[in-house]
Amino acid sequence: MTASFIAQPQSLIESPKVPDLLNLGTEKVKIRSLLNKIGEYNTIGLVGKHGVGKSTLLNSVIEETKTQFEWVIFDAWQFPDKSDLWDGFCLKTAEHFDLLEGMREKLDGENPHEISGNGLTKLKPFNGWGDLLRGTPVNRTYQFFQLLKIVIDNSKKPVVFVIEDADRAGTPGLRFIETLHYFLSETIFNQIVTSFVLIGSQAYADDLSSYAKSLDHLHFFEPKHKSLENFFNNTINLSVFEKRSLPASQLSDFFLYLMEKYDYFNLRLIKSIMRRSDLLYGKLVQDGHKPDPRLAILAETSHFVTTNDKLGSQKIYTAIKDTGVINHQPFTALATAIHANERSIFTTDGRLISYSPSSITLLDAKINMKAEIWQTNSFEKGTFSKKYYFDLPEEN
Repeated sequence: MTASFIAQPQSLIESPKVPDLLNLGTEKVKIRSLLNKIGEYNTIGLVGKHGVGKSTLLNSVIEETKTQFEWVIFDAWQFPDKSDLWDGFCLKTAEHFDLLEGMREKLDGENPHEISGNGLTKLKPFNGWGDLLRGTPVNRTYQFFQLLKIVIDNSKKPVVFVIEDADRAGTPGLRFIETLHYFLSETIFNQIVTSFVLIGSQAYADDLSSYAKSLDHLHFFEPKHKSLENFFNNTINLSVFEKRSLPASQLSDFFLYLMEKYDYFNLRLIKSIMRRSDLLYGKLVQDGHKPDPRLAILAETSHFVTTNDKLGSQKIYTAIKDTGVINHQPFTALATAIHANERSIFTTDGRLISYSPSSITLLDAKINMKAEIWQTNSFEKGTFSKKYYFDLPEEN
């Protein structure tokens, strides 16, 4: 079996249906308060950067409230032809309520009495399922309005739609959201209904006027995580590390710093780095080394950060590999915290820790391989074995 330092692989899966390891309790309370006003808003925009956990937040609320509300999730990314989003939304909703086949049968005149109790008798004016799908866009939209109203009216619980990735579907996605808002606001239902529309921060800024007219309420999800320790404590296998080491607090500080400094650094990227690091760790162990997983994480993270903010700047990974020296923060701070077994990568006054001299030298192989991740000749200077760090494949 390949060596791994991950204790809970499911926590790193790119899916909203993962445990809440980020202590989103406060945010969940805010969403629950919106649900208490479910009759006031037809469309609620949940705005935040891609990858920060909007879907995870809502899924956590869904799990806690699924006995109270009928949650219907629609992912626009399922439809390659974005011009079909409204049709797809209506059909997916009918499918969710197990009424899709009943609609088709009623429209085509099959089993006309078997499903008469759920309101589908109102579909008689249409000439068949095939004619509906082949109709003009205007007629089809109107007809689907009627179909969707019937489906919602037949729900035993208030209906809450969750719309994902429509913001990434360009103009068709915007038109779909506008159509949804019109439908929900202009239709009289026999059941309470609302929707959460997930929107990336940049998409919202780019099409502010369109969203302003199609969303009744906005909730900005901009989590300021104070700690990621719970995430790492429940993700990594602590038994892999030396006793008394402090990987969760060190990694928490390291990634929080990167998330604060770089807009693109989010939980989705951190999960990807952790998966990549685990593969690297397994390879190094298979090759006979005894690496500290934190070094694999440091190495993989260095692929995603450049030496400065200028266009075309060198990756930290390349800089370390070329020079054999780690002299860029926060990588120096993490390496130093590992060596000194410090809980944090920061000093007591909030500065990133570093050695003197500030650069940490990497030995360039041909050394006596030992189990230790760090070798030091004096207090002032530390050296890492390059084998433990950068025995890595080249970037594709």
